[in-house]
Amino acid sequence: VVSSYDGHLIAAENNIIYIRGLPDDSGTKEYSIYRKGQAYKNVKKDKDEEDEVLGYEAIYIGQAVMQRKGDPASAVVTSVDREVLVGDRLVPNTDGDLSIEFLPGPTKTKVEGSILSVLTGISQLGGVAQIGQYQVVVLNRGEREGLEVGHTVSVYQAGNVVRDIVSVNPKDVVTLPDEYA
Repeated sequence: VVSSYDGHLIAAENNIIYIRGLPDDSGTKEYSIYRKGQAYKNVKKDKDEEDEVLGYEAIYIGQAVMQRKGDPASAVVTSVDREVLVGDRLVPNTDGDLSIEFLPGPTKTKVEGSILSVLTGISQLGGVAQIGQYQVVVLNRGEREGLEVGHTVSVYQAGNVVRDIVSVNPKDVVTLPDEYA
């Protein structure tokens, strides 16, 4: 999205938006609008190594229907969950079924990783203290570590690490069991 009708800063339902970079030969009429969210990073323990970017959150914004092809092309915003901004991206809607069939099951090998994000449906909510069954999380592990669609994993929370101020050695630390975490 490069602009909206009359140069408005935001666009909403029934507003016209202008888009660049769409192929002229595309027969697609309907598009989903997304915004690039936070980077999902695999944080390196070694301070000299740069954190690895694993991907980016795609924040769903709304829907649009192509009005005119060209450069720039124009589209009408048909529905929104959030305001449409310059820089948002359009992704063609497909006619096919996007559902993925899979059978849940354990991984073939032991996989240890960390939760990078909990998908709450509203990314601006920030952190989440607890998660439950059937919630969607983003892990720092994937195909290269042997994970496949349908693999199930268990989530364990490490206990809190506290400094033992009563100890003879003031640098002593102790990890509390999970029930105290």
